[in-house]
Amino acid sequence: MRITALDIIAYRAGFAQPAGNGVTLWRERRAVLLKIAGDGGISGLGEAWAPANAIEPLLEHLVQLAPRLIGCTVEDAAAMASSSARASWIDAAACSALDIACADAMARAVGQPLWQFGGGQPQIRVYASGGLYADGKDPDALAAEMAGYVQAGFTTVKMKTGALTLAADLARVAAVRAAIGGASLIVDALGRLDPAHAAAAIERYAAAGADAVQAPLPLEDLDAIAELAGNSCLPLWLGEASFDLDLFDRLATLARPPLIQINPALVGGTRAARLAQRFAPRTQTTLQCHATAVLQTACLHLAGWGRGIAHAEFHRFHRHLHELMPVAMRAARDGVVTLGMEPGLGIELPAHDPRLRVVAHLGA
Repeated sequence: MRITALDIIAYRAGFAQPAGNGVTLWRERRAVLLKIAGDGGISGLGEAWAPANAIEPLLEHLVQLAPRLIGCTVEDAAAMASSSARASWIDAAACSALDIACADAMARAVGQPLWQFGGGQPQIRVYASGGLYADGKDPDALAAEMAGYVQAGFTTVKMKTGALTLAADLARVAAVRAAIGGASLIVDALGRLDPAHAAAAIERYAAAGADAVQAPLPLEDLDAIAELAGNSCLPLWLGEASFDLDLFDRLATLARPPLIQINPALVGGTRAARLAQRFAPRTQTTLQCHATAVLQTACLHLAGWGRGIAHAEFHRFHRHLHELMPVAMRAARDGVVTLGMEPGLGIELPAHDPRLRVVAHLGA
């Protein structure tokens, strides 16, 4: 199957109420999607990651890359996307979008859902990601939000910390713990803990009810991370915004390795699955997602591919285009989403949607 046409698509939609994670305040969400079409009417969708909605350089890069893809077989394009060196986040994101789109197209070509095409299984453990900061969201409102995720079928939830004083964030953690009962609680510290006092801060998080801490320190400070991983009273989650495979390897070989977060829209979908398989069983991974339904469905399908992937993030704030997902995929039961038999990712973009703009079309 050869690629006969390609669309580079920009997604844009505003939020009714701005919210943030302590680093970025989202008033709107922008994302980059890639659609390839092959002979025989087969298509495939992919999504690329971009920081803080800065999508213009990524769009420009894809426009330059796209002519090289027309006429390639999907298999050759997939091999290029999977093996190419990532010199920058732009290269990494573009290759990842192509990798996911090719995997979607190849699964559709044989009439299989992506989880089955990868030799996996359809029951996917997920956690609900939310708990952002917003005007008027006091600890009680935050607790009600997180309790709602548990009532919706999630058994693990994740919230943000790090934008307020430690005391204020501990009050938020305690409120959520009281509201969610026995569900697991992950706190995302956004790399903002003081390295000299991080272990002590994590002890206070644990006392308030947290079960694990994401991004306690910046990824660049690997020596401090290695020390903290050995001393922390709670498991650590690390890796969310990285595409550096050497860094993932170094995290995986720590004496007490963290759970490694892999973003398929930055590392590449099939590459993420291979990394997880290589790290298992000593080191577990999770697939990270905060974008549109294209990446969300990819995360869910890829989480079923192999050993070592503990679960996939299911974002409850960044729910863009989620109405396009198969109905069964939108709901969790006892912390598990059961995928269907729709070919590929099981998602189709609408022909006319004001949130979607074709930036460039190449081919037939």
